[in-house]
Amino acid sequence: MWFLVELEYLPERFLPVRARHRNYLADLAREGKLGFAGRLEDDSGSVFLYGPGTEQELRTLMDNDPYILEHVVARRTVRPFVPGVAFGLPPAGHYE
Repeated sequence: MWFLVELEYLPERFLPVRARHRNYLADLAREGKLGFAGRLEDDSGSVFLYGPGTEQELRTLMDNDPYILEHVVARRTVRPFVPGVAFGLPPAGHYE
C-alpha cells in the first residue's frame, strides 16, 4: 500500500534540521520506500508519498525522520493512497 502524508511544521524549528531530513528522505527514495517528497511554498509543511509498504513500516520510517525526532512537526496526517498515473514510480504491478 502507498500512503500520502502531510506534515505541518513548527516554523521556528524546521530550518536547523532540514539538511538531515532531506538526507533521510534521499536515502528512502534510493531504497524505493519514498515515491516523492516536497515542501509547501510557504514552508508551513510538506507532502510525501511513501510506499509500497505496510502501515507499520510507514510508522517506523516516519518515527525515524529527523523532523519527528527533533519535534519539528506540529501535525501529521496519513491517508492510504492508490496511485493512478505516475511518473518515476515502480510499474503498475506495484499498485493495489
